[in-house]
This record gives sequence, structure tokens and C-alpha cells, in this order.
Amino acid sequence: MQSNPHIYIRVNGLDIEAEKDDNLLELLQANGFHIPNLCYHKGVTPYGSCRLCSVEIREGNKSNIVTSCTYPVRREGIEVLTKSNEVVQIRKMIIKFLLSRTPEAKIVQKLADEYDVSNEERFETGSSSERCILCGLCVRVCNEALQKHAISFTGRGVDRKVAPPFEEPSEECIGCGACSFVCPTGAIEEKIIPDKEEKEIAPWQGNFKLIHCKICGKSYYLSDKTIDEISNKTYPDNDFSEFCPECKRKHVASSLNIP
Repeated sequence: MQSNPHIYIRVNGLDIEAEKDDNLLELLQANGFHIPNLCYHKGVTPYGSCRLCSVEIREGNKSNIVTSCTYPVRREGIEVLTKSNEVVQIRKMIIKFLLSRTPEAKIVQKLADEYDVSNEERFETGSSSERCILCGLCVRVCNEALQKHAISFTGRGVDRKVAPPFEEPSEECIGCGACSFVCPTGAIEEKIIPDKEEKEIAPWQGNFKLIHCKICGKSYYLSDKTIDEISNKTYPDNDFSEFCPECKRKHVASSLNIP
């Protein structure tokens, strides 16, 4: 298959080689440019909601601010500025808003330190224990990667949030924890309840029974519904999916004659 043609762009005064339709954020990161972002993940469609990855694009006398995660590189000779005054001011404004909405989120605190935004500079919204920044990563990974649609955006404006249908535990949720894995601020948590041998995914109100390994008998942190999904799609003819990680490694090693 023929590869995309190579083109050159200029980033902060340096010439960078790219292929046509390269994702600008990935290209910048691959070439050592630090671009903050909270809503991007390679495994799902770019959304551009946090806007922290904004950069300035110059073509001739024209200048435009774009979100680099949603910008495909298509033209030779564009100039990209990752730290222009306008870009830095936009990022600082976004960080002030995020710091107001999620003051306890460590990743937001780190960004505030990086851009010299103090807690006193944040917008006045009253005390807040909110940790969700509405980046949509959890929704996209659930809908696109897993095709479960167990959660989605609900409400509008200040009432906008992420929730399961009717804000009740979703029958579609399999307790895989992908939403928790991609969440940048820790707004989604997986909690193990040892005495009940359950895993809880908050705030979706989902509780799932842990699985006992068929070899060693220990419980491990996958839910029964996750196992059913894996078994049906990946291991329909055996119970390999019901081995704990340690026994699974031993099983694979023995099958390959690895001591």
C-alpha cells in the first residue's frame, strides 16, 4: 500500500517532516514538543473538548488557533507556534477554569504549577468537590472501543454531565474499568470491597462480583460480566479467560516450554 506523501512544516522555527494527514498533536509529541492535553487518547476519536492542546497556525499573513488533536497536517509549509503569547494565555485561561471546577485533581494542579496559575487566580465558583472535566474520554472509550454505550452525556449547559441512562446502573456495563483507566482526573474510581468480593465502579453505581481463578482459587479484579464478555468474544472454546493473571502467565509459559 502506498504511503502518504512526505511534507514539511515549521514548528517554533524548526523544520519537521510529516506525512500528509498526520495528527498534529501526535506529530508534535513525537518530535519532542510538550503539548498539554486532557481529552486525547489514540484509541478513540479526537474530540478537542479541553482545548489545552491549542496551537497557533500561520499560513502567509493568516493566523489561526486550532486544537492540535483534531488538526490533520495537509499542507506544506505551515508554521506552528506551540508557545506564542496567545496560545499561552488561552491555556492559562483554561487552567483557571479547570482549577475552579476540579481544584483537587492532581493533574490540574500540576498544570497550574506549570503555567504559574495560582489557586487565588481561579474563577470564583464556590467550593467544589467535582472532579469531572467533561472531557468525554470515558464516553468515547465505552461507545467506540467497547461498543457498550453504558454511559453518555446528559443535560445541557451547567447541568451537563456524564451518566448512565436514567442515572441508574446500566445493564450494558460489564465492569471492565476502561472508563476509569482513561479518566485523566480520577473522577471515575474502581473500588474493591473485600468482604463482599465485589468491585464497585463509581459514580456509575455499578457493583460486580469478582472472579475466582479456576487454577489457584484466588479472587482477582475482573467482574463476572467482564469474563462473560471476554469468553464469548475471545475464548469461546476454553476457560483460559478465567485464570488469574499469575496463573495465565504460568499457563502460557508452560505451553511454550519456558522455565
